[in-house]
Amino acid sequence: MPVSGKKSFVIKFGPQTEPGTLSSSHRTHEPHVQKRFLSEHPSAARLMFDVASQHHSASRGLAFFEGNSNMASETASIPVFGNVSPNKESKRMATIPAVIDENAFSRRLGRAFFVSGLPLLAGIAFVWALWALASFISKDLTGPIETLQKNAKFVWENFRGDANRVGLPMLVLYSLARVVAGFLLGAIVAIPLGFWIGTSDFAKRALSPIIEICRPISPLAWYPVALVLFSAPVMQNDTLKPPTMAATFVIFICSLWPTVLNTAFGAGQISKDYLNVARMLKMTKWAIFRQIYWPATLPHIVTGLRISLGIAWMVIVAAEMLNGQDGIGFFCWDQYNAGSVDRSILAMFCIGVVGMILNVGMVKLEKAVQY
Repeated sequence: MPVSGKKSFVIKFGPQTEPGTLSSSHRTHEPHVQKRFLSEHPSAARLMFDVASQHHSASRGLAFFEGNSNMASETASIPVFGNVSPNKESKRMATIPAVIDENAFSRRLGRAFFVSGLPLLAGIAFVWALWALASFISKDLTGPIETLQKNAKFVWENFRGDANRVGLPMLVLYSLARVVAGFLLGAIVAIPLGFWIGTSDFAKRALSPIIEICRPISPLAWYPVALVLFSAPVMQNDTLKPPTMAATFVIFICSLWPTVLNTAFGAGQISKDYLNVARMLKMTKWAIFRQIYWPATLPHIVTGLRISLGIAWMVIVAAEMLNGQDGIGFFCWDQYNAGSVDRSILAMFCIGVVGMILNVGMVKLEKAVQY
C-alpha cells in the first residue's frame, strides 16, 4: 500500500513487467519527505537502489514501472522524491546506500558494540567496583590492580614451570584429564541406562527410586567412600594412585544423573505411532533404535552431557583440594595456605575461563544436533 499522505508509485516485479516512464502526477515536491521516509523505511530505500542498479542504462536512466492491477506479480509501493528527470533521480538514488546502508561495516560495528560490547564493559566495571570495595573492607584481600600486577609477573616467570613446580597450563591439563576420564566413563554408563529406563517400565520402577536417593547426595560426599574403596589391596596398581582414582570416581558419579535423566526423558517422549509404523514395516530392533530412538533422543542426550560436564568441572576443583595432587584446584587451595590470595584469584580466573570454553563448545554441539 502507498505511504499514507504521500504521493507514491508502484514498482512491479515479474517477468511480464515492461519498462515505463514516471508521470509528473506521481512525483512529490516536498523535499523533507525524502529524509523522513528514508529514516523510517531504510529497507524501501535499499529496494529503490536495487531497482536503480538493475534497470539503469546510459540512454534511458532509471526505468520505473507504473502499477497494473492485472499483472500477477509481487508489488512494492514506495514514494518518489523530487521533481527531477529519471537520469537525475538515478544519480540521487546511487548516493543513498552510502548514507543509509545498514550493512555497512561501521554500522555493524556500532550495533555490535551497543548490543554486546557495552553490556560487557558495564558488567566488568560492576565486578571491578565490588572487588575494590571488598578489598577496602578486608585488608588481606588484594585489590584488582595489585592482583593484576602480581599475577602478570607470576605467570610470566612460571608459565612453563621449573624443576620444583609445574607450570600453570599443565595444572589445568591435569585437571582436564581427570574430568575427561570420569566424564567419558559416566557417559558410557549413563546413555544406555537412560535408554533402558525410558523404554522399559520395569527399569523405570526399579531404578527411579535409587536415582532419586543418590542424586541429591553431594559429589564430595562420595570421595571418602571412593578413597577407601580404591585403597584396598586388590585395587592397588603402580599407574593410578588411590586419590586419582577416587577423584575420577567422583566425576563419574556426578556425570551420571543429568545424562541418565535427560536420556530417559527423551526416549520416553517418542510417539507410539512411530513405533507402531516401525513394527508394521517389520523393522529390526537395531533399525528402530538407529532411525527413531537415536535421532529423537540425541538433543536431550547432549543437553544432559552439557550439564554433567559443567558439574564435573566444578567438582574436580573441590576433589583436588582434598586429595592434594597436582591440579588447578589444589593450586588454588595451596596458594591460599601459603598466604598468596592473589594467586588463588588467578586460579579462580583460570577455572572460570576453562569452564566457559567447555560450556561454549557443548552449546555449539547442542545447537548442531537440534532438529
